[in-house]
Amino acid sequence: MSTQVIHLAGEFDAVLAAARRAELMDVCDRSAGSVVVLDLTEVTFIDSTGLGLLIGLARRMRDGGGGVRLRGCRRSVRRVLTLSGLDAVLMLDEPPAAVALPLPLASGQQ
Repeated sequence: MSTQVIHLAGEFDAVLAAARRAELMDVCDRSAGSVVVLDLTEVTFIDSTGLGLLIGLARRMRDGGGGVRLRGCRRSVRRVLTLSGLDAVLMLDEPPAAVALPLPLASGQQ
């Protein structure tokens, strides 16, 4: 199964959705049976229009025997996906494991 990666940046709102909708749908149509990875590393915000486009892309890919995977979601974007319940529907790559840092000791402790 082949993979197509698409990078998105900025605010994933009505403006970005309108500007990229045709391109994204075209990629989905050409990628039937494969996985389209949306790299959201540089997406700083997502609204209901962006969520709607993600749902449409996921449906289109599923109907064609493939799927959509989201990569690089910032905490704020992941939170919107979680609150909307879309994290259960869309394939999200796991965020990088948090680096465990030692807690500072209270004064007087060693």
